[in-house]
Amino acid sequence: MCFSTAWHRWKRMIGCLAVAACVLAGPPGAGQAGAAGAAGVVVAQATDDGSDAAAATRAADAGASFADPFDDDDREPVYDPWEPFNTKMFGFNHRADIALLRPAARAYNAVVSPHVQDALTNMFYNAGFVARVVNNIFQGKFGGAVEETLRVVLNSTMGVGGLFDIATPVFESKPPPAEDTGQTLAVHGVPSGPYLVLPMLPPLTVRAAVGFVGDTLMDPVNYILPFLPNLGLNATERVNFRSRNLKTFEGIAESSVDLYGAARAGYLDRRARDILE
Repeated sequence: MCFSTAWHRWKRMIGCLAVAACVLAGPPGAGQAGAAGAAGVVVAQATDDGSDAAAATRAADAGASFADPFDDDDREPVYDPWEPFNTKMFGFNHRADIALLRPAARAYNAVVSPHVQDALTNMFYNAGFVARVVNNIFQGKFGGAVEETLRVVLNSTMGVGGLFDIATPVFESKPPPAEDTGQTLAVHGVPSGPYLVLPMLPPLTVRAAVGFVGDTLMDPVNYILPFLPNLGLNATERVNFRSRNLKTFEGIAESSVDLYGAARAGYLDRRARDILE
């Protein structure tokens, strides 16, 4: 009980320190799916195997049209009929990133060491285990569900609440590919629907947006912490992610003639790969 009380107090302190960035965080409890925060340039969106830079590089080089691997046999490409609306939302998110999130990430980077940032990344990933376990089960990946469960038990105990990834050296392997509700819907034949950009959220398709809500509802942190500390923790997660990818984001922005197209292509490419894993 003493450890639990101290842990909650620590999370509340983080929430208070990060509440100034909450406007950038979007809805609380977004978890891994919303880790890119308000940045419209979510071509560098975090991947669950930790290969942030690799995902961003693929996004910058990717084409603009992708087929959903779980669509019908004619492999109807994911389309963007709402492009006028999406473009405006992308511009809004990008301006918010430049004006608010990027400066916050730079300040955060100046005072928080890379080791602490890595520990927080581990903690946030560990906290999202419920959605990963459930979606492994619904996709028939029972081995993945067992491994996710073993890893979270090990990291939550020996890894001090998930701050340290003890499971990777113990199992001598990286975590299994993270499964989310959007991927589960794709596996069961739900079409992707149009590409969609919403304020303060990462790129989505309609199917992914439904999955995003499902993953948020399965995040246990939402049922443990009160609203304001949870909002602050969510903001910290996003600022932490953004600070770890400052150079990557800037490199993509500088090298892309069509930043909206690069973000869309990178996101759709990454989702197609995730679904096939």
